[in-house]
Amino acid sequence: MRPGQLTVPVIPGSQNYDEAIESARSRLDILAGHRPVLTAGEDVARCLNAIAQARAVHPPGGVPDDIVLRAREAERTFAKVAREDLTE
Repeated sequence: MRPGQLTVPVIPGSQNYDEAIESARSRLDILAGHRPVLTAGEDVARCLNAIAQARAVHPPGGVPDDIVLRAREAERTFAKVAREDLTE
């Protein structure tokens, strides 16, 4: 959790999910610094949190397509940026 940011469990077991996202985000911050890969990783984390929040109010399979598609696009962008970062 970032300073000043409150996380609210949105579905049962989401605390573990939040911890996993934050752990990955922290590792990326340490490894990437302020390079574009960090920004892309932050976007993935935001999108995954948006899915978790939407899942709290929608049944399984009912998360709106735009939220899921945005997360998939963020993942693709992260993969592209990470590959580029590794070749520098």
